[in-house]
Amino acid sequence: KQRFPYDVTVESPGGDVEEAMAIGRLFRKALVNMNPSGRCNSSCALIVFASAGRFYVPREKIGIHRPIYDPAYFAGLSFAEAQEKTRQLDREVRAYLKEMDVPTDIADKMMAVSSSSVVYLTMQNYHDQAGAPAAVSEWLKARCRAVALEPDEAKDSAKAMAYFNYQVMLSLPWENTQ
Repeated sequence: KQRFPYDVTVESPGGDVEEAMAIGRLFRKALVNMNPSGRCNSSCALIVFASAGRFYVPREKIGIHRPIYDPAYFAGLSFAEAQEKTRQLDREVRAYLKEMDVPTDIADKMMAVSSSSVVYLTMQNYHDQAGAPAAVSEWLKARCRAVALEPDEAKDSAKAMAYFNYQVMLSLPWENTQ
């Protein structure tokens, strides 16, 4: 019996939106924690948005912009068809972002950025706005019969987990990517 990893690091300049949402849904279902590393733009951000956890490298960034179709395909459409396809993709991506508990203001920001540009969010900024996915957080509390922590206890717990993650990162084998 094979198991999903607890923590996955992703890096990609972008790619297929539908595939990214399928990967995101799979990892969310498996409660995998997603962390960007290096360049994580466009559809890579959609995968990171599916992360089930709060454990992340605060300075890492995800690049967002509105999704697009393959230009060769899109150029072959009439304007009316292109307009309908754009609206359809907008609806599908917004539904996915809502499913992944991404705050509406981040979804709106993403959809407002031209596909020829990229706006970067640090993971710290994203988690300050989004927090842990509500369903995941509440389900884990119920399953673990956790007691709500006082604010100071929550900060201490977060610092302890950050230190733990730092120690884990130090123990990982690193490759020279230059």
